[in-house]
Amino acid sequence: MPPIRAVTYGRKSDEDDGASIEQQQTWARETAPRDGVVILREFKDQSVAGWNNAKRTDYHRMLVYCQEQARLGNPIEAILAWHTNRLSRADSIETNHYLHEFREAGVFRIRTRERWYDLRRKEDRALLNLEQDFTNQQYVVNLSADSLRGRLKVARDEGRRCGGPVPYAYRAEKEEVTSKHSRKYTRTKRLILGPDAEVAVVRWIFDAYATGEKGLRQIAEALNLRGVPAPAGGLWNHQTIRRILQDEAYLGRNVWNRQQRGRFFGIVGLQVSEIQPGKKKRTAAAEWIRKDGTHDPIISEDIFQRCAAVLARRSKARNPGKGDFPLSGRYRCGHCGSAMTGRTFPKVSRRTGEKVFYRRYECAGYMTSGKAKCHFGCIDADRLAAAILDKLLPPWLDENAEELRVEILRQDRKEAGEGDLARVEQLKKKVDRLEADIVRATGELVETDSRTQTARLRAVIKEKAKAQEAAQEELRTLEGRRAIDDPEKGVDAALDMLLGRLRKARDGGDRKAQKAVLHEAVTRIEVDFNREQRGQRMRSTFARALVWVPPDVWAVLTSGMGSVNTGS
Repeated sequence: MPPIRAVTYGRKSDEDDGASIEQQQTWARETAPRDGVVILREFKDQSVAGWNNAKRTDYHRMLVYCQEQARLGNPIEAILAWHTNRLSRADSIETNHYLHEFREAGVFRIRTRERWYDLRRKEDRALLNLEQDFTNQQYVVNLSADSLRGRLKVARDEGRRCGGPVPYAYRAEKEEVTSKHSRKYTRTKRLILGPDAEVAVVRWIFDAYATGEKGLRQIAEALNLRGVPAPAGGLWNHQTIRRILQDEAYLGRNVWNRQQRGRFFGIVGLQVSEIQPGKKKRTAAAEWIRKDGTHDPIISEDIFQRCAAVLARRSKARNPGKGDFPLSGRYRCGHCGSAMTGRTFPKVSRRTGEKVFYRRYECAGYMTSGKAKCHFGCIDADRLAAAILDKLLPPWLDENAEELRVEILRQDRKEAGEGDLARVEQLKKKVDRLEADIVRATGELVETDSRTQTARLRAVIKEKAKAQEAAQEELRTLEGRRAIDDPEKGVDAALDMLLGRLRKARDGGDRKAQKAVLHEAVTRIEVDFNREQRGQRMRSTFARALVWVPPDVWAVLTSGMGSVNTGS
């Protein structure tokens, strides 16, 4: 009997109490000869949770290897794993997805320390599902609940940090502890003040914003011009300033549970509760766990609340976003390379007195980091889109009008041909069949004395009549289409409708059509500005736009036209 071709898989997460990967591999190597197994490859994932199948690199490599061997005609027949929980701690539904993939690749058997499992036997499949849901995954669920209870106790009673980045101007004082499994590790004991220069920067940020004289971008710009290093390196931006202004750590207060990060459990009503798995989401302020006096404060409660009031006031005054910018993500500033982001602004019409909205693209580099990154540059979104369409549409239509006409005519003839003939015959038979059903039900209705039967038959007649009417309406439509004497008129009408929609897109009247055309025809737009010093301020005016188009579009634009200036 030929030996069983197999691979081994070992996994060890930081939370597991079980055997190390080396122990798991030693067991597999010793077991293989006794069971008539030959090991072809070994796979392992270190420090990866069993429920997180997506992040187990070697697990996926093992699946790919098995699939490749199956394509070569030498399928892998078995996997040797210390326990089924080494293969997965996810629930049975997710685990079965991967087991199905392995079985499709010819892997029908799993060998663990306890026994063999055969994926072709329903008894073994049932046992695997029960073990997965009530043992393997339950361990992760229980561990998650215990871990969250521990963090809740630490945050509520001790005020210690439970992870997350250390706030700017602070440093983490560490301590070494021993876990209940005798594993030593370091954790944050408390926050201590960082360098005096960083503490001074934080105080200046709060002071500058509390007065209302400087906004988020202006503060970031001032720090960048002074050469102050940002917390994460690079340049300061308005998001970094906002995070600092909203961080209660600067009051000497530890705050935990601002985001719901758990996979199985979360904090609801200040208690550990089961939640629906999903993405991280911000929790309500009432659910936050706050502890005062956990470390030295940098600013006072008064200035923190003043800054919070300014933030709230400016957030309410923020202009409503009327999006649908057809080229979002494709505009770039020609000076700094940053994206040009779309923004909408209200404006009161002098003629009518009504509030209208105008839309423009602005350099995100300047808007986030100020003059240290770039100078202010903006451009009217709709006018530039119309200008690009004016360049693209005429040559494209001239080149493709005849092809469009031929294609529309071909599709029209096809629809009016064999497909319609078959459908007409099908509908005629359906109308006749429904008519027979109505007649038969009507006869039964006349003869019956049962009130229940009468109600049922009336409902049947009503339903059949409705279906017959729908079939007759479709039949009339198809026969009317086939009765058109001049198909060229239909082609002209369809072409006019298409051209009208394209013109409407160019004029900004149909944003969806505009977006469809531009996304197909444009890959990137680089916008350049002229810079001019006017008194104390630097003024920027639109100079040109360099438009990148796919090769097939460029071929149409340049066909028989010489050079095309896409910058106007």
